[in-house]
Amino acid sequence: MTENLKQVKAKDLKAGNYLINLGQVHQIDKDSDYYHVLITKHNEKQVYKFLPGEELLIFEHVIADGPMEFLLSSGIKDTMKSMFTTIRVETEVKNQQQNRPEPD
Repeated sequence: MTENLKQVKAKDLKAGNYLINLGQVHQIDKDSDYYHVLITKHNEKQVYKFLPGEELLIFEHVIADGPMEFLLSSGIKDTMKSMFTTIRVETEVKNQQQNRPEPD
């Protein structure tokens, strides 16, 4: 399943792609500035605007019954964790605050 997970620019989005956290793409219209993407989410049609260069996470070639079908699987959780990692950085200010004497 994770082999179908891709990062694409909005200009490369296609009907049938499944946008992570949004839903299946049904229609794409383009104007001079934006791509207007029609998605059905919770049985409602919603339109989202994206600039052509915006990066999006999609599933290609999938059929989904609901938005959580893929996001709850352990394979996707591990993939997402590896794609979006953060590092805790100790700052000098925090260290100075910890070494400050207690007020009287």
